[in-house]
Amino acid sequence: MKNCYPALFLSLFSALALHGQDTCTVDAIQIPDALDTWQLVSGSYPPGGSVSFELPLAVSNSISYEFKTGCGNGATADHATVIEYRTPPPCILVNSESSNCADGGTILPIDFVVYEGPSRIRVRGANGAGGSFTMAYRSIGGTPGICNECPSHDETLAPGSYWQTTDWSYGENGCRVYYFQAHIGLTYEFKTGCGDVATADHDTRISLSNYTCMESAADDNGCGSGRSHLTWTATWNGGTFVRVSGANNEAGSFTMAYRRSGGNGSVCGTCTQYDATLPAGWLWSSVQGSYLPGGCQVYRFYPDSGYVYTVKTGCGNGAAADHDARLEVFDPSCNLVMTGSDACGDSSSTVQVLGTGQGWLYLRVSGNDGSGGSYTLATRKGGTCPTCPGYDQAITPTEPWQSADGHFLENGCMVYKMEVEEGRSYFLQLECADCEMWSDAHVTMEVMDTACAPVNTSPNWPSWDPDLRTFLATYTGTVYVRVHGSSWQGQEFSLSYMVAGNAADQCADAPLIPIPLEGSVMLHGDLSGTTAAGDFLPGSPWEGDSVAWYAVELSDYCYNFLVRYCGQDPAWDSTMNFLTTDCLGDSIIQAWPSIYFPCDDGNASHEFYLQPGTYYLPILYQQGNSGGGAYTIELACSNVIIDHVAQLPPTPAWQLRPNPGIDGAWLSGGTGPATVSLMDAMGREVYRASAKAAPFWIDAKGFPSGLYLIRMAGPSGVSTQRWVKE
Repeated sequence: MKNCYPALFLSLFSALALHGQDTCTVDAIQIPDALDTWQLVSGSYPPGGSVSFELPLAVSNSISYEFKTGCGNGATADHATVIEYRTPPPCILVNSESSNCADGGTILPIDFVVYEGPSRIRVRGANGAGGSFTMAYRSIGGTPGICNECPSHDETLAPGSYWQTTDWSYGENGCRVYYFQAHIGLTYEFKTGCGDVATADHDTRISLSNYTCMESAADDNGCGSGRSHLTWTATWNGGTFVRVSGANNEAGSFTMAYRRSGGNGSVCGTCTQYDATLPAGWLWSSVQGSYLPGGCQVYRFYPDSGYVYTVKTGCGNGAAADHDARLEVFDPSCNLVMTGSDACGDSSSTVQVLGTGQGWLYLRVSGNDGSGGSYTLATRKGGTCPTCPGYDQAITPTEPWQSADGHFLENGCMVYKMEVEEGRSYFLQLECADCEMWSDAHVTMEVMDTACAPVNTSPNWPSWDPDLRTFLATYTGTVYVRVHGSSWQGQEFSLSYMVAGNAADQCADAPLIPIPLEGSVMLHGDLSGTTAAGDFLPGSPWEGDSVAWYAVELSDYCYNFLVRYCGQDPAWDSTMNFLTTDCLGDSIIQAWPSIYFPCDDGNASHEFYLQPGTYYLPILYQQGNSGGGAYTIELACSNVIIDHVAQLPPTPAWQLRPNPGIDGAWLSGGTGPATVSLMDAMGREVYRASAKAAPFWIDAKGFPSGLYLIRMAGPSGVSTQRWVKE
């Protein structure tokens, strides 16, 4: 192996099992150089998890990279995988591939690097599955002007019907290696003399090798001494290498002319005489081509059912043409299906095909009025998004929670049809194993009524979870729930849903109880005389039980609003763990179990984070809850920030400032190194990092406002503090 320059593919190549966390976070391990030869690294993750590798990618026209989790060369996977290429922080997704070879294996080539630096290669389950894998990886290419060994190459060519040229020079024992995709039956020509602007100032040799680097054709003096002209008709489809060198290893400069002929480039044939298969993925990709006057290029593609395929010769995304090009789509019988439109006024042509999954289609690129020319097609595959009242799936909310897994491609969505009943409250919860709530890839949802107008769901504030939506049905009929990416990226997700009965017969007359800040109010009463009439609709888990209502009023923000049933004897097993923002329960705010203020006797203690306003508190009466229906309930508001919990091990004095904060907080004091975790109000870990020394900045700029629990675990023990993001 020659020229293993560490600057091209550094030895430090690091990995982290993310388990659903930030894809920018990595831990370092040692991996050998990857230049030219396949190297292996193994990993595993649980369902919903992933492994992310950090490596520096070099921005160079002469270097490309390959990563695979199957497809030979020692790469394996026991499940279907996805490989992603992400930029250096903030780790923007550039490209991904999923299960594009046998047994769920995936190959991800990187032919261009967006930003030089510590990029990310991420491996995850294609459907959120867990599993193990061995990834093979290598770089291809090297320093220009020094001879690379196949399959290393310096430049990628896209031969078309017109002669194209490329220039280079090298020193003694040097060469230049080119790569291109061959298609069976087409003829390829490469020359360093013999006209068509091809030249050389020394005796050259041109050789051609297949994808296993076995030489198949060569020419030394094809048109006179010192000039080479290699003509080759392809006998395979796929990667092919062309090498230009000095015939006697001498140094020199050259201009190589190259083209392909045959197929439709010279004389346009029927639609089924295609020249190549058109690629299409979630991200824009490009295909270059050219044809002579009267010629064309024909591509075949298989549009999967339900997806939209976009092809264009202008309007950005790398699409271009040096002439007025025309796009036409034909069915297998060569009947014209559609003609491209002049989409952006510059002689561009654009077609969009909705897939039916019923067979191959053919795309013909030609010049208007039979003109010849060169072009670059931009192509991609996108998801569809049904227009309300169209939908993908019908769901029926029940009690308890149900869930439906779904996915959509770029610019796609999933629409669910749901029957609702007037007077009942509905809960919708989104979960996404492949993204976090502050991520650009986050999923979101909208709810629409029978007329496809937006339904007023509960706002994010003061709800803890931006993915939780609740609404009170004001009619009996159909609603539609649309789920899509916040930036319309492709994504996998899980939608959970349930329905709860509504208690409203005494709500309007609920007594108003002012809650003092940093104080408490005791509620005393007796529910033995209450009735269940009208309290809960049929099908509710509380059907047959009764409820009493209180209205509580807060004059200021309350970071810790507590509803505590401590002292109830016997302990109340069933309580209503939510408040509502109006009498009919239109906006439901769910509680979370109190971490710092639990009851010692096993009774419920619910905790909320509330802004100023009036809230309605339901108290459930069940025979097993209280003898005779008597109750004593404490309502309290505390804005104290708890810095220590007695049950936790003694720890150094970590300090968290500012608290409350806006974009994040500085962690100082204590003894490092420490693992810093951030939990949201639902108890989910939303952030993890290693603090090697204090002070350490916790970046929470993209997090929703609310209350968080910050946990520091180091050599001296564990410390937990409460932090509020405003």
